Amino acid sequence: MSTIRTRRSLPVLLAAVMVVMTVGVAYAAWTANGSGTGEAQATTAVDLAIEAGTAGTDLYPGATADVLVNIANPNPYPVTLTSVSMGAVTSDMVGCTDAVAADLSFTMTPGYSENIAASGGAVDSLVGTVAMGNNSVDACQGATFTLNLTASGESNA
Repeated sequence: MSTIRTRRSLPVLLAAVMVVMTVGVAYAAWTANGSGTGEAQATTAVDLAIEAGTAGTDLYPGATADVLVNIANPNPYPVTLTSVSMGAVTSDMVGCTDAVAADLSFTMTPGYSENIAASGGAVDSLVGTVAMGNNSVDACQGATFTLNLTASGESNA
């Protein structure tokens, strides 16, 4: 019986020796660690571009007209436009002076907010209305007024 037990024990013994050798080889492997620095750089915001959209209704003394604009966002991130304001106004008609053009007033659409996609744009966005006061002169009939608009927004990423 001892011969049979030896024959059965030999494979078990060989398996145990192989496990010990494998663990010994694995334990003998070298380890390597390291540390260092990484770097990331923030982009620089680029101004939104605003240009006139499709013309709305015509102005006359006491009337208002929609102000539609096309807004381009050249930034690689989306922007939420939160405010639009009007600066200087000019006219293309002789005799319709800047002082008369100043008789125009701009009102932003209440609660206006526009999400503009990254590297995208909004077309014919209704940002507000412009009103013509009663001080306009006859020379302003048929005039095209250029409204210098300033938009403010924030990243919406």
